[in-house]
Amino acid sequence: MKGTTPVIARQIIRIGLAMMIAFLSALECRSQAKAQVTADSVGENAAARFRLVHDPHATATLNKQFSWEFEWIPPRDLPQGSIVELHGKNLRTFVEWRYVDCRSVTAETLFVRPEVADSEAYDFFAQHGLLIARLRLHSPLQKDTPISIRLDAIPPYWAGTDEQITLRCRWKDDDDPSTDLSTAALPLHVYAGEPVRLGIYSWPTPNDQGEVRVILVVEDAFGNQTQLDAPSTWQLSWEGRQWTVSLASKLILGLEAPKHIGRLKARLLPPSDDRGISTLPGFDAEYVGPPVWTQAMTGRRAAFGDLHWHTEFSADGDGRLADGLDFARDHLNLGFVAPSDHNPTRKTWRSTAELLNSNQRPGDFATLFGWENSSKFGHDNYYFPVADHDLVPFGPYRITAQPPAEIQDLLEDYAVDSSHPPFLAIPHHTNIESAARTADGQPRWFAYRFTKGDSYHRLIEVFQTRGNQESNEKSEYWRVWFAAGASVRDALNLGYRVGFTGGSDNHTARPGRAFCWPAENRDRIPTNSLALTGIWCDSVDRHDVWDALFQRRTWAVWDTRALVDFRIDDAEAGSELEVTRDSRPTARIR
Repeated sequence: MKGTTPVIARQIIRIGLAMMIAFLSALECRSQAKAQVTADSVGENAAARFRLVHDPHATATLNKQFSWEFEWIPPRDLPQGSIVELHGKNLRTFVEWRYVDCRSVTAETLFVRPEVADSEAYDFFAQHGLLIARLRLHSPLQKDTPISIRLDAIPPYWAGTDEQITLRCRWKDDDDPSTDLSTAALPLHVYAGEPVRLGIYSWPTPNDQGEVRVILVVEDAFGNQTQLDAPSTWQLSWEGRQWTVSLASKLILGLEAPKHIGRLKARLLPPSDDRGISTLPGFDAEYVGPPVWTQAMTGRRAAFGDLHWHTEFSADGDGRLADGLDFARDHLNLGFVAPSDHNPTRKTWRSTAELLNSNQRPGDFATLFGWENSSKFGHDNYYFPVADHDLVPFGPYRITAQPPAEIQDLLEDYAVDSSHPPFLAIPHHTNIESAARTADGQPRWFAYRFTKGDSYHRLIEVFQTRGNQESNEKSEYWRVWFAAGASVRDALNLGYRVGFTGGSDNHTARPGRAFCWPAENRDRIPTNSLALTGIWCDSVDRHDVWDALFQRRTWAVWDTRALVDFRIDDAEAGSELEVTRDSRPTARIR
């Protein structure tokens, strides 16, 4: 099979999460396409006829309810019993927003989308689409008579994950709501909340010019960038030097490399009222940044990044890729990223590649190419140093939704053929199964099926927003979708030679930002957590970052940017060697 384009004998695509998402996405696209038949056919300005008359300026939250009020002016007479529906934006907002009530004095409320558990969201979506609320007119309504509608909802904790409301109307006894009237979409914005902390994000090691980039960000409780009411004075401390800066929302600094290990410290010098009481309560603490280690490892730089996150290019994602790259580089100050959207098309892959290439900052910020391949018996993310690769989902190998165990020999033949470009496959959430169930009670997808070691599974995601996969002991804190027998230790015992990564699996274009899933355990996990991968690389550019990942010079972190240098007999992490009783492990952690 080496050097040839394979013909895969069995073309039956397994029913897995990827196919389910694709199916639901197709349903949504068809629904939206039909809904487009709307105001244009009526010949009216739909945007002017559907407007938001009250915007509560909703902020990121876990449980605070807000109310929006709409006004719709129908462009024709409506008979008694006509149905008015509100529909949402996409599957991600469907999952993240919670709708409480919808009412109008002109109509009877027939349906309001109930709060649906994550495990039931896909089934509910398949049955109801993006329907939020359905109302029925009490009496006939003349053309141009306004209808007022109030919608109560709890927005998500991700600022910017905005909903878009479309109104559809059908007449009595008409079974198709999408062929009569539909409006332009109205955005429901979710803004960052009140400032509660200062985030300090530093490069872990200086660059080649001896500079350390540090970003200070005023954040709400969920890690969204927000701002103080007015610029305030902060006292900064670095390497025995103190100075003050003015900061209201974000500040990017370039500092000289520390002599050994440095940590930027920041303290707010708050204004006070005439009684001497601080007018900025909650910012009295001293904030300390992560360690910056100048002499960490001769010839190497440390960098942190996220290899597992999603955008609007995933059927169950939201958020622009460009915004995600900005967030990684200019908020969390990461050194590298690779988006991993589900099954990108040729068009979205081309757009992704263009954005990743244009956002490269050689020496400071590196981007790689990746996508997620989900199946019923395991989820792998594939990564490449080049965009033009045979193993893209629309490429000649057609591996989409194929269980990893069933294509292992095929991919191993590809991996060991030196004429092919390199790739990595990284399994994730291996030791859990889907909480969503089929009609007969079976999980929609099962725990990962490890078989035997190979040359292309060189890394494994130890933890992410769904939990820690290191061992089979169940964590009482944040893993409830548990299926013993597919832990990282199980993989090692079967001969997989893997380094460790941490990934967020964020679905709102915020690489690195993780949050406990499922919802019932969220009160036990910080609401602004980070799940990241650390690497030792020669420089922070695409080639050297790829080499560090391929050589397994990695470690995984959650809510820390600890620097870890682990060796045996002076061999770096990721090396393969024979050990004896006299072998000496050493670890330096900062």
